[in-house]
Amino acid sequence: MSWQQVWWQVSTRGRRRVAAAAAALVVTSSLAACTGEPEPDPAPSPTDATSSAAAPAPPLDFGVFGPPDELAAWERVVADWNATHPAVPARLLADRSASSVSEEIAAGDLPDVFLATSDQLPELLAADLLQPLGEPLDARGVDFGDGYSRDALQAFSAEDDLQCMPFGISPTVLYVNTDLVDPVRMAARGLPVPSSPTEWDFEEFAAAARFATRPRRGVRGVHVPPTLDGLRPWVLAGGGEVYDDEEPPTSLTLSSEESQAALETLLTLLRAPQVTPTPEELGDRSAVELFEQGRLAMLPGERALVPQLRRVQGLSFDVRQLPRLDGTVTTGTVTGLCAAADADTDAVADFLLHLLDPDSVAAVAREGYLVPAELAVAASDAFLQPGRQPSQSQAFLDAVRDIVPAPELGEPGTRAALDAVVAPALRSMLYDAVIELDELTESIDASSQNVLGPEVDPASPEATPEG
Repeated sequence: MSWQQVWWQVSTRGRRRVAAAAAALVVTSSLAACTGEPEPDPAPSPTDATSSAAAPAPPLDFGVFGPPDELAAWERVVADWNATHPAVPARLLADRSASSVSEEIAAGDLPDVFLATSDQLPELLAADLLQPLGEPLDARGVDFGDGYSRDALQAFSAEDDLQCMPFGISPTVLYVNTDLVDPVRMAARGLPVPSSPTEWDFEEFAAAARFATRPRRGVRGVHVPPTLDGLRPWVLAGGGEVYDDEEPPTSLTLSSEESQAALETLLTLLRAPQVTPTPEELGDRSAVELFEQGRLAMLPGERALVPQLRRVQGLSFDVRQLPRLDGTVTTGTVTGLCAAADADTDAVADFLLHLLDPDSVAAVAREGYLVPAELAVAASDAFLQPGRQPSQSQAFLDAVRDIVPAPELGEPGTRAALDAVVAPALRSMLYDAVIELDELTESIDASSQNVLGPEVDPASPEATPEG
């Protein structure tokens, strides 16, 4: 299915997504067909031939980030390209991180092709640093309709085109220590246990957290980060909202009736004595370290955590989707392959076609960090990796449809500023001995408006006191 057809299907459902409009290309092709046989290109002059031989194409710079073993997979993918395309070689730039992309955006200096997250798309568009990819990839036969996660395509769609090609889409799931959470023993005690290997409801999840808690052994049941990103999927799944409906948002809405009800359900578990790690227990180690040590039964995380946990001797773990309340919601990270605005379009599109080849995607997926946006590879052993932990990698694929992206907050840096403002109150919500939830959430919403609220012109009527 072409990119235009995908865009049409999405837009008719009322989704705020856009894609490449190739009508102009079709018209141009039709006009060319009506003119008869094209004139042959003039033969190159000896000077042209000499110049071409003396000036080989500069290499395509390809910027990636990731752990060393995943970077090694990228090196093999690039080496395969260079072996078959000596006239247009690619050069891997691996000494980077996700934050490096933001620095390169600020400097206006990006590699020809580079990995980026969907969260960075607004910055890239605002700086006019991208060239759209829908039309050139469509012309090369990329199957957008059945070949790729629709959610991933939507994450990189803006301004009537596909801005970057999705490569990975990793939802947040729950990692579960299967020695501490034992459904057979839970059922023997009459506790609710899930019938699905990947899904469960909140009652079953809460029972597992309490069952796994072992105060005398210093084992806690679950950890949920006291942050907006950590709490947002639980609030949304419970029927609440975290942000207001403005674009961009002007306030948090944790004090709404629906959001408070969702928080009360979650906090009944998280504030129960000894179920969650205390701030002191987390003071000199991370929740992941507690999980690795067998002192934490469950924690949320993305696919990138898998290789690290596999290396822990004696640790048995699996993954499940976040539990269902009124619905099932999760967060996630979408990564894509982007092309710099000043890069050679044909060379970039050909190189991207190689990077998107199932063999290339599988080479990266085998390292264990990636949930491929390409559906055929996601359903293959390259990703599912039967016989290795986690046994239920399908949970990642099932959770993709439940990802609800966070709204754009306007200027770069706004999200970090908002997190800093609300952090103390969110920690109080989870850890203080006594709280008044309605007062606390009203305070959080009010403080958020200092960051998110629109700036008011001192000369405007809104800024002029009445009376």
